Amino acid sequence: MSRFILGLLLAGLILGQARPSSVGAIAIDEVMKKVADEIKKRVELRPEGQRTVAISSVTCPTDLRATGGALLAKKLEDELKKRGLEFRARAAVIITGEYRDVSGMDPTQVEKANIQISLKDRAGKLIGEPMNENVDGLQALTLLFPGLVPPGKSSIAVEPKMSIAKKTRVMASEKGKFAVEVLVADNPTKETKAADYKAADPRLDEGLARVDIKRNQAYAVRFHNPTDEDVAVELFIDGLSMFEFSEERNDKGEPRFRWVLVRKKSSATIRGWHINHKVSDLFYVTERDKSVAYSRMMLRDLGTITARFHACWEKTDQKPKDEPPVNPRDGSATGLGHYPAEVTVKPVKIRVGVIRESIPVLYSRPER
Repeated sequence: MSRFILGLLLAGLILGQARPSSVGAIAIDEVMKKVADEIKKRVELRPEGQRTVAISSVTCPTDLRATGGALLAKKLEDELKKRGLEFRARAAVIITGEYRDVSGMDPTQVEKANIQISLKDRAGKLIGEPMNENVDGLQALTLLFPGLVPPGKSSIAVEPKMSIAKKTRVMASEKGKFAVEVLVADNPTKETKAADYKAADPRLDEGLARVDIKRNQAYAVRFHNPTDEDVAVELFIDGLSMFEFSEERNDKGEPRFRWVLVRKKSSATIRGWHINHKVSDLFYVTERDKSVAYSRMMLRDLGTITARFHACWEKTDQKPKDEPPVNPRDGSATGLGHYPAEVTVKPVKIRVGVIRESIPVLYSRPER
């Protein structure tokens, strides 16, 4: 993709190492760390020159219409890179995974799920036995159906019930507070402006929201925050953060940014992958083999846009009354306030809380 000027400046970008205090996210992270440690041990036992790796896919059960495989693959990739493993498109060690329900007799409830990771050489021979880890239903459904786990519930009905408001706004449920719109532009060029994007009409397909985006169309994602409190939003495209390719990196080489700050009773529109404060690469639908996710060897679970809404606040006395106790993984972060008229940046110290809602939108790519 070529670079394009960022059309609508964001309400704010949030810096720092703060993490959501979602119990599910923490448990999944711990599983990925454990698996990554074991993968590193097995790879280091191989002859020199045969220690490169690639993640082929992490799949989820199709009967649950799951959308979390790409997110799991990204988490595992991050942990492996932290441990110094070398990724190559034509790798000596191929990593595959499966994320599946291992619940009891009630098909409407998910109490536990299993993550299985396997290593194979280029000939397809297993490298050791598959690794198996279980997580409970809260973590399972947080990834299977982002945003559909009610607070305080350890398991939920697996049938998603998303909602559409004002014809084009997708909500996690009929009682949801936040909304996401997908906007589409035909035949994008360097001269394409924000005004060239038109809101797509979403539809509900077995409880999940879908929009049609054709190949060679660009799209944007608009967050709506009609509440009386600021929110921090994480945006994932095919399981990858919108900051995956940002030039702004920390001392560990990781993206400095993670969230978009959306002030109360306002909206923010994201047109592409963040490169720096003035430039982004448009979200552009193309063939699978040319996609960003394919370049990261994430070959399954493509076609998902996910926005996660977190509570956030600048001062202690602004903390929402319903915010759970601060988790040790939480911390301070710095927001960058963008102003379209002046195109200036204002740092803002904030704290990021738990995930309040997460809204996945599946996009299909029909042939013309």
